[in-house]
Amino acid sequence: MSQHFRPYQDIPILLEQASKQSSHVFNALHDYIITFSGDFSYLVDNLEKLKLDSLVHQDKKNSNAADIDAFHTELFKSFPHIAVNHLLQIPSFAFAAEELKRFASGNILNRSVEYTKRNGDLSQKAVEAISQLEKIRQINEQAYRNYTNAGVELKNAEQKGTTNLKPLQEAFLINKNKSIESHQKCREETEIITRTMETLLTSFEELEIWRLNEIKKVLIDFADSMVMISQKFIEGFTQFSIEYPDFPFGNDSSAFADFSLFRPAESDDFFQVWRVHPLTSKFLPLEDLFTQECQNGGQIFVVKENYQGASGHLSVMEGERVVGLEQKDNYFMCKNINMSTGLIPSRVLAFPN
Repeated sequence: MSQHFRPYQDIPILLEQASKQSSHVFNALHDYIITFSGDFSYLVDNLEKLKLDSLVHQDKKNSNAADIDAFHTELFKSFPHIAVNHLLQIPSFAFAAEELKRFASGNILNRSVEYTKRNGDLSQKAVEAISQLEKIRQINEQAYRNYTNAGVELKNAEQKGTTNLKPLQEAFLINKNKSIESHQKCREETEIITRTMETLLTSFEELEIWRLNEIKKVLIDFADSMVMISQKFIEGFTQFSIEYPDFPFGNDSSAFADFSLFRPAESDDFFQVWRVHPLTSKFLPLEDLFTQECQNGGQIFVVKENYQGASGHLSVMEGERVVGLEQKDNYFMCKNINMSTGLIPSRVLAFPN
């Protein structure tokens, strides 16, 4: 089976392609981490807006202003500091953003620059070697042409019966010796350049191995950086518990642990792409409302009072019209004009007039 070998002239092209691909990979990693950093910066910007000024504003004109916050506990007075540095974790988010920027600049761009430089050095050496090879080949070909031309001139002179052939014979011998010498030199130079090109190819293989190992290190270092960032968040909460050991976590955080108030997307109008005010249904003809649902056995109801239930329930307003899809004990599974679905107690539903 025959093998196809690429000419030496293709080596600079391959090196350039590898350099572009490497830059693409490093830049993609850099942009990903910078984007990740930007997400943290975005969080910091938004969390900064949640910072609280002093919760108790003193009236400097009031001589008794110093006594205004006397009844507040030290915990209450410290709440802005607690919110910013511990609950909101703004310092930790800011550290994450800066750490990722530093990581992207130091760990990725530096490696990318180094690879590009090393690749460029190999490419330059390859171009110089190919140029030298082309140069000695041209010299050899010219010497050979001079030799053959001298032979043709001598042959033509003999055929014409020229009596003085000595100058042509001497020129023929000189060009013959030069051609032989040039050929020998070309072969020696070609051997040297061949070894040079083989060395360059080996260096290129080693450079690619280095690149792959460096990308692997980048990913490992990135994982380590994320661990360090997470440690900052842990340290923030730990410091909070040390500074405020009596903070009433149980009572104040119980509401956050109650997920019964979180609505699934299908029962919340917020998640609808095009949503209208629910009371719009009050002003539309009944025959234009929930046509498909009514054909499938649905029943249109009018909401008698505002209702906002737990997770899986539909929030409705007095006067709003919904369609009941299925009765479940004392509830109806209903759909509103925004196509949100959820349970509504039957006690708040009435048939339209």
